[in-house]
Amino acid sequence: AKEMLEEALGTYDGTVIIVSHDRYFISKVANKIVEIRDGEFCTYLGDYHYYLEKIAQEKEEARLKAIAAAKAAKKAANASKKSKKTKKKAAAKQK
Repeated sequence: AKEMLEEALGTYDGTVIIVSHDRYFISKVANKIVEIRDGEFCTYLGDYHYYLEKIAQEKEEARLKAIAAAKAAKKAANASKKSKKTKKKAAAKQK
């Protein structure tokens, strides 16, 4: 029965909304995945494997962005510390 449904959906030219936890089934019949994440619709034009690749890529990009932000914050903090030390030395020399 599932194979008949997969075949029928594969030849159907319209739109069907499928809610399923069966990854194999989704991969066989879907050509667009819409995920609801944080109240937003995220659309992926491809099958389930494409969707998995894209969300893995998005997670990696977010991880790298967080690392870059942490490095920038650390660099700014170090620059601020150096600036304070320089100001203290200059103030001490003026005394």
